[in-house]
Amino acid sequence: MQYTKQLKHLMDLAGFETLSNVQQKVTPLILKNQNLVVTSPTGTGKTHAYLFGIFSKLTKAPYTQAVIVAPTRELALQISRFANQLAEGFDHLQVKTFVGGEKRSSINTHAQLVIGTIGRLNDLYLEKHTLQLQKAKMVVLDEADMLVDQGFIEDADMLLSHMDASIQTLVFSATIPVGLQPFLKKYLTNSKQVQVIEDKVFNPKIDFKLLDAKHLSYIEKAQQILQGLNPSQCLIFANSKQEVSQLAYNLRTNGYKVVELHKELTSSQRKLAFQKIMDHQVTYIVASDIAARGLDIEHVSHVISCGFPKDLSYFKHRAGRTGRAGKDGVCFTIYKQEDTMTVNTLIKEGINFTHVAYQNGAFKEIKPFNFKPKRLDEEDKRIISLVKGKKQKVKPNYKKKQNEMIEKHHRKKRRSMIESKIKDAQKERAKKKSKGESL
Repeated sequence: MQYTKQLKHLMDLAGFETLSNVQQKVTPLILKNQNLVVTSPTGTGKTHAYLFGIFSKLTKAPYTQAVIVAPTRELALQISRFANQLAEGFDHLQVKTFVGGEKRSSINTHAQLVIGTIGRLNDLYLEKHTLQLQKAKMVVLDEADMLVDQGFIEDADMLLSHMDASIQTLVFSATIPVGLQPFLKKYLTNSKQVQVIEDKVFNPKIDFKLLDAKHLSYIEKAQQILQGLNPSQCLIFANSKQEVSQLAYNLRTNGYKVVELHKELTSSQRKLAFQKIMDHQVTYIVASDIAARGLDIEHVSHVISCGFPKDLSYFKHRAGRTGRAGKDGVCFTIYKQEDTMTVNTLIKEGINFTHVAYQNGAFKEIKPFNFKPKRLDEEDKRIISLVKGKKQKVKPNYKKKQNEMIEKHHRKKRRSMIESKIKDAQKERAKKKSKGESL
């Protein structure tokens, strides 16, 4: 691809020497006013793909010409950071970001590029009428599948229904879920589909390590292995807000520089946490999956996954926060015995795990992960039959819950066997003692 003078200027501002596959495919199409649906894995450079196209088309006219919709405040702030980096090369261009927490007086209706979360944009444009978007010629929905996951796709529908009918619409997403398809059918019937499966320039270089929690909880094991790491920045994922808060509290108590990211933080708390991360003021970031999608944290050398997300596709998003842009990264995944089926699923999908143990302050490679189903005796079969019961309407995570109950039975059975052996040994010792005394 031949780089135009303007595109080369944008690349220099962003510090790029070359473009990724998705950037090479998408940027020229944006310049041709093409509606696009772009699917590409995390970490392949989607953000700059549309930013390069947008900044190539913005003019000096003092009104909003392009709108970027992000599913989370953190992602909106990150996009804003990249956009402002490019805007520094243009005297006449302004970028304004709208997420929860701004005062009404801060609204700037003359910014050529507006970035925000869907709720905040709708509030300012459709409810308060302080933000003027009706003249915009371009709209981007970034990480659109997250808008579906979080129940915001109807809000995006409302926004677009009040914008210029001929607006150039660009949808970027890691996947195209069923819930997104009606929106695409309504607004992007004449769109071009762009799919990028992998990219040698931006392809993550990740060393996947698998670690058995054994008798510890996920967060206890995560705390333990931190002693053996020396990260530039370490991103630790937990599956609930409670786990995130507990682990972050434990780390702070033990002197670690840490921030936490989850939905229940206030806007100011999230902004402060994000700023500390980007300024490299903290080494450890404990997060729910809100941080797994789209965020580009430059210095993350290690990722720790405390168990697995409910939506297994998020596991790759978690891991993809490291090893970006040609750098090496390590992803430690802590599992329990009830996660066996999940681990085997990821192995079948191509994740090449190295099975390790943490001993004496160091990681030691052990036998490859190769758990086989336990042989079942008649008692096991009876318990499994009781657990599974009759066929009924399937509930979310029912297989996982069944496996947990079965594993609980096996633990109880093992304890019973151990207790039985102890009693037998005690009886044997008592007999020997009795014989000794009779002599």
